[in-house]
Amino acid sequence: DVNRLSDVEKFLLYLKLPTGSQSEDVLRQTPTSALHSSNRAEQAQAFTWIRSHLEEDNEICVPKQEVFEDYKEYCDSHDRKSLCAADFGKVMKCVFPNVKARRLGQQDIHTYCYSGLRKKLEVQPPALPELEVCPRKLKVSNEEDELFLASCQLVCEWAQKLIGSHFNSLSELSEHLVGNHYVNSKSMAAFTVLASMQESGTHNSKG
Repeated sequence: DVNRLSDVEKFLLYLKLPTGSQSEDVLRQTPTSALHSSNRAEQAQAFTWIRSHLEEDNEICVPKQEVFEDYKEYCDSHDRKSLCAADFGKVMKCVFPNVKARRLGQQDIHTYCYSGLRKKLEVQPPALPELEVCPRKLKVSNEEDELFLASCQLVCEWAQKLIGSHFNSLSELSEHLVGNHYVNSKSMAAFTVLASMQESGTHNSKG
C-alpha cells in the first residue's frame, strides 16, 4: 500500500511516524546525540563559544581542562548556565570532529589535551550564516541569485502545504523544523540555527 503513495504522501506519513527502533537510532547517532543533562539553549551557547574562541592547528595542543575552565568563566561572567564537562566534550566533538584527545606527560604526571587545537588570537563575534532569504527583502544581483531566491520561495510553499504552517523565509522554516524535532536537533546545522535563534531572541524550544 505504501508503494502506491505519492512522494508527498510518503513524506507526510513519515512525519507522523514515531521514533524508529534503537538500531536505527544508533545509525543516526552524532557525537552529541547523547546530550540529555542539558537543554538545547545551553548546548547552542557552548557551540557558539567554541566556534568563536577556538580553531584547528595541527602544530598545537591545548589542555582540555583549560578550555573548559575558559568556557565556564565566560558563562559565569555573563550569568549563563554552563554545560557539565561531559556534555561540553560532546559539543566539542561535534564542532571539531577531527580533533582528538591526547595524554601528554609521564604516566603518574600527565595532562589530557586537545591535539590539533588552539585558542584564537583574536576573538571575533560569531558569524552566523545568512538565513533570512525572504525573496521580497533581498536584492537580486544576477540570474543565479534570482534562481536561488525563487527556489527558496518554492521550498517554503512546499513546506507550508506539508506541515500546515506559513513560512516567510528559510530561517522560519528551519527554526520550525529544529524546534519541533522534524530534524536531528544535535547536528552542526541545528546548532547553528539554534545559535541564530538565541541571537535574535526567538529561541523558545525545550531541550
